[in-house]
Amino acid sequence: MTDESTKFMALAALLAYPERELVEAVPELRALFAKDKAVQALLDELGAGPLHVLQERYVELFDRSRA
Repeated sequence: MTDESTKFMALAALLAYPERELVEAVPELRALFAKDKAVQALLDELGAGPLHVLQERYVELFDRSRA
């Protein structure tokens, strides 16, 4: 698998409902996106709070907001 396809798969995972495995993968994702400040900012948020808070924010943003 190429580095580019790995990055695309990781970005897709970042759009999914946050689970424990995603939060645990933050250090690996930081290394993969070391030069991308926007992704690093997202990873900062994923690593900063309890999982249930991340999940509540996801639901609020994607399930309860107007589309």
